[in-house]
This record gives sequence, structure tokens and C-alpha cells, in this order.
Amino acid sequence: MLRKKACAVTLSLALSCQFLIAPMANAGSVDDAISNITKDPSYSKVVDQLNVDSKVVEDFVRDVVNSIDKDKLNDDSHIKEVVTGKFLTNEALKEAVVSLPASEYADAKNAVKELGNTLRNELLKDPAVPGVAGGGAVGSEEFKIQTSGSRAIVDSNSKAYIYLNGLQIKEVKDARKSLEMRFGDVKLAFSTEALNIGSVMGEEKAEFKVRVKQLASSEMNNLMSGAKNGGVYKVAGYIYNITSEAVDKSSNTEALSSFSGSITVSLPVPSEYRNSASTGTLKVYTYNEKTKNWDLVGGVFNSSANVMNFDTKHFSQYALLEQVTATETIPQAKPAAPVLKEFKDIEGHWAASDILYMASQGYVNGVEADKFHPQDLVTRAEFATMLVNVLGLQGQGEVVFKDVNKGAWYYPSVALACKAGLAKGKGADTFAPGAPITRQEMAAMLVNAMSYKGMAVQADTAVLAAFADQAQVADWAKPSAAAAYAAQIIKGKPGQKGLCFGPTDNTTRAEAVVMLKNFLLTKK
Repeated sequence: MLRKKACAVTLSLALSCQFLIAPMANAGSVDDAISNITKDPSYSKVVDQLNVDSKVVEDFVRDVVNSIDKDKLNDDSHIKEVVTGKFLTNEALKEAVVSLPASEYADAKNAVKELGNTLRNELLKDPAVPGVAGGGAVGSEEFKIQTSGSRAIVDSNSKAYIYLNGLQIKEVKDARKSLEMRFGDVKLAFSTEALNIGSVMGEEKAEFKVRVKQLASSEMNNLMSGAKNGGVYKVAGYIYNITSEAVDKSSNTEALSSFSGSITVSLPVPSEYRNSASTGTLKVYTYNEKTKNWDLVGGVFNSSANVMNFDTKHFSQYALLEQVTATETIPQAKPAAPVLKEFKDIEGHWAASDILYMASQGYVNGVEADKFHPQDLVTRAEFATMLVNVLGLQGQGEVVFKDVNKGAWYYPSVALACKAGLAKGKGADTFAPGAPITRQEMAAMLVNAMSYKGMAVQADTAVLAAFADQAQVADWAKPSAAAAYAAQIIKGKPGQKGLCFGPTDNTTRAEAVVMLKNFLLTKK
């Protein structure tokens, strides 16, 4: 019976793929077609009916198309042979088919047929773009850039991807404009620094490719159920998988997981979640592949555009999540609403934009209602509190330090910081909460936070040779100082003899905010 099922569905796939392959000589590229097909309801229907990851279906279609002999496009027996062969070697699809209850078999078969018609219609749509069978390049489609003030704007035109060549990237960068990519309601705004893509820059035959994939319902369910803290949240709208790659002039492809500058991402907030966004209970999270957790990113809600904005230096899977279950073992977002703030004493300050961003996120507060005091020194207790806010830690902890009183405003944060392994005392029973924090102490706490978040920590102390005062870094602090510098969380400061780390220098509130923001933007 199972063999009959497999053969029957294979036949359905074969019939569908006849529609897929027949027009390939004149069709758009495989990437073009599949990108649009994944948005079609018939695609999600097949994924849901077979209960498989959509990547399995997408890879199967690609595998078939790439294995067809372009000289035998009209040879039905050849097409069926390839389709059947690829199906029988695809363990995930075979397992999905044989696991189907008899009552669901007919629906699955019909879903596959619908997908076949979608494939056929899509590939017949645009004969102007060279396809794989016709020998054209996948990225040969041109996306036009429009300028508007300080922005260069490119629209995906309802596609899930945008390709730009190296000359286009160079022109935007040389004009010192930000590059805004629009994928329907999702927008990515690349800073000038983020456009430093060495293998692509200035090369007409090189390409920068960006994709924004909206996950199917079954994919979202699988991701949330597989996450350690997935049961704590519900998804508002969709989960977006944002990826990018560079293809140099020799057609060598490199996945780009991080950038040298920040990228502002705007995600649409569904109407039923806008109140949650305005009160701060809806936040942006990113999925951490290493820890299998959803990590807090934050985000600032723009109520006029109904979008959540956040900055990042790397692409990943992002979602707007709202907490539905309380837990003390999982880092949670603080309920403070992200509200745009203004401080009278930071106008013209070098860190003004970072201070406003972090304050609007609720990560840091002003000393007064309308003053931030950017040049005030940060104490150890204050920085522990800032770091706990950035990580979104909640729950309770205990401290053994005699100088940290339970009634002190900073007690809960210092307790949580110590519990998470972020902070240590100045001695066995002393924390020195009111002492100004030094740059090397701050580096140690930030690198501890990196480890807590499951980030990669590079601690080769040889990188400290970049600093004229490297000999002044305490032995215990050298691994942390090196890791913080390698991650570009701490970037050094000018000194009389050149770039300095300033290990024993105290830190201002402005400097602390910038380092914390750098930490947030660091690749997880």
C-alpha cells in the first residue's frame, strides 16, 4: 500500500514537473520563478499537506530542473525518469508520503497538482529573462535604483530578492547615500559603511544579492516548537529569513553573514498587534541557531508608519514576538514602551544618535527628565543595570557582597548580573557598586555577556598590539579586552602615542551607551 502511495504521488509530481520543464527554454531563471512560487498559496498547501519543511520542496524542484537535459525538454519519458529518480532519493519527501494517513492522500495529491499549475504559469510569465535551460545567468535581471534626497531606493517589484551589480553599489556609496531595499512592507536601509563589500565593489559583473523570505505557516510552527523558549511567545505576522551573498566577477559565491556598518530593518506590525507594539510588549527577536533560543533585539515602534524599526550588522531570522507565558529561566524583554526621547544636553554630541536610540529602546535612562548627562562617569552598578536591561534579564538573584544592600535601587540588577555570570566582585565580599567602572572591567562584562548569549568569542591577545598602551592592560583582562576589540564592541581611543585601549580609564555614560549598542549589533 505504501509503495502504491509513493508511486502515485511520484506520478503527480512527474505530471507537475512536465509543466515545469516544458517552457524552460523561454522561461525566467529558476531563482526568479521559485522566489515567486514560494509566495503562492499552492506552495504552502503542498508544504502543509505533506508536513515537510518548504526547503525540502524547493530543493526537490531545483534538483529536478538542474538535472533535466535541455535537449530533451519535450521528452516526457526523460522528464518522468528524472523526477522519479530524484523523488526516490529524497528521503524527506519519501518519509512524508508514506507517513500520510489514507484520508489525507487525495488532498495531498491535488495540492501537488495545483503547485504544478502554479509552476507552469509562473515560468510562462516572463520569457525575456534568460533561464537555466537557456544558459542565462540567474542574476541577469536588473533592478533600477531611484534617488530621493539622501536615499537610494530599489524596489523588489513583488519578488523576494534584489540583485545589484558592483557598479551600482559603488555609485551609491560614492554618493554617500543610504541604500533602501523595499520588499513589500519590509524595508532594509543600508548605511554607507554597510556597503563595503570588497569582492563586489565597482565590478560590473559582480553582484550583491539580498533575499527576504517570508516563512510558510508550517515552517513557522516548526521553528517555534523547536526553539527552547518558543512556547513563551506568539508570532505577530510572519517570521522573516533575511540572507545575502556576494558573487564576484569569477562567479565565486560568498554568503554574507555580517556587515561593517549598521542596517536599519523595518518590519510591518499587524493591526491587531499595534497596541502591544505601542505599550512595549511586542518586540523584535532573532533566532539564535547556536542556542536554539529566540534572542531579544528590541525595536522602536513607528506608529505613523505602523512598523517596528531596529538596527543590525548581520542578517538572520527575525520575528515580532509577544510574550504569552512568564518564565524566570529565559531572558525576557522589559515591558517599557519604546518611545522616542529627547535630551537637551546632547545636541551636537558625538554620541547623540546612539544615546537617543538606546534611550528610545528603554535600555538606558536620562539622569533627569530632559537631560542625559553624557559626560558623567558610569559606576559599576549603573553599567550592570544597563547590561541587564540590554539582555532583557528578569527573575531574581542573590548577592554575597557586603556593600550591596537589598534596599538599594541597583540590587536586583547586580543580583541578576552576578547570577548570569556577567559581573564579579572586586574581592570576595566587595562589589564596589559606586566606583566608576574602568574600560577593562567593562570589556570583561561585555565579553561575559557575549558568552551568555552564545556568541562566538575570539580571544587572541595578539590583536592588542594595535594599542600603544597594551602593556597596561591587566593580565586578567587581556582575553576580554582582545575579544571586545575583535568584535568591535570597544574600538580604542586616541592617545599621545597613537590608538590606546585606556584599560584603567573610567568610562562616561556616552561611551558606555555606544559600547552597549555595538554589543547589540554584534553577530550572534
